[in-house]
Amino acid sequence: LWETDFAFRKPRCDVIANGCAYAPGGRPAERVPVGIKVGNWSKLLEAVGTREWRAIGPVFTATAPQPFLRMPISYDVAWGGVDRLDPEDKLPASYKYNPVGIGWSRTRNQCLIPGLRLPNTQAVGEEIRSPFGDYKPMSFGPIGRGWPGRIEHGGTYDDNWTKNIFPFLPPDFDERYFQMAPPDQQIDHPKGGEDVQLINLTPAGRENFRLPKTALPITLFKDGEEAFQGDLLPDTVLFDPENRR
Repeated sequence: LWETDFAFRKPRCDVIANGCAYAPGGRPAERVPVGIKVGNWSKLLEAVGTREWRAIGPVFTATAPQPFLRMPISYDVAWGGVDRLDPEDKLPASYKYNPVGIGWSRTRNQCLIPGLRLPNTQAVGEEIRSPFGDYKPMSFGPIGRGWPGRIEHGGTYDDNWTKNIFPFLPPDFDERYFQMAPPDQQIDHPKGGEDVQLINLTPAGRENFRLPKTALPITLFKDGEEAFQGDLLPDTVLFDPENRR
């Protein structure tokens, strides 16, 4: 999943990855740490085998993770989701920080929770223990434009905007809206040469390389005179380990 490249300007550089977790050494594992490091920045999450909620009296517990060799990583298998357990519910609620995930439910539907899948990713050291919990969805992909972390930067679209400003952006629009990565995947614009390390995102287990130098020299002129001269640095770093890109 990639988002459109259209953005006027990004204040910071997004680091995005689409890929899968691979069990080290090609041996099935219940849990696998997965991480990315670019220069001084890094992010680590835990990929976990398929689990389901079970009820023991009034308490919910997760089944043991099923061992896996390869596990896709995306917000679809991260904590969150829409509570569609009750077929009579015409307006099911969603977990606002990740409405496309799995594992979350409301207390009103607790009798329908047994058998509901848990997410396959979670924060390191944050075990998911309740279907009603407030856990951080973990992935390396882009977040939705209507999700918290982006939507608040989108500006105000009211009658004044419709009558006096449309089709232009509202005055309170913030360029941070264009950041497709969550805040913990935004870095200073790389200059090239930064060390990169991918952990358990390929069958090899660990991949090491450097970012290429991709700065684009640019000179702008206004009325025949030089108005700007400098280098344009990357505002997005995309990793696609499944395709060796």
